Amino acid sequence: MTHFRVNWSYYFDGAYKRLIKLPEHPLVPGMFHYRDPMSDMQDVFLNHDQPVRDLIQMFCENPELDPHPSPSCGVTTIYRNQFQLEYHFALEYLKEWRDIDRKVKALLDSFIQNNPTV
Repeated sequence: MTHFRVNWSYYFDGAYKRLIKLPEHPLVPGMFHYRDPMSDMQDVFLNHDQPVRDLIQMFCENPELDPHPSPSCGVTTIYRNQFQLEYHFALEYLKEWRDIDRKVKALLDSFIQNNPTV
């Protein structure tokens, strides 16, 4: 987690242009699906097809090149509207990524004191 954010405009002006658009992935409904030919054919998933503040980017390694990498998927997202959060998980949990996202953020929320004493 960091307070620095990805410059999504820069990403869309550069790396995004090389991505190959694919049909929606059955395990990741509602996300744009791409393949990155410059990154060993990684699958890339985005919740928007343009740079927006709350962009979610997920990438997964190609299981045909390495069938057992772990963790093989990574997510870059926004946490609490102010931090960039990145976490990773195994490809076998791809269909559960939204639940993982919710639970990671809930875990981080559990460290926040509701009534801090000074």
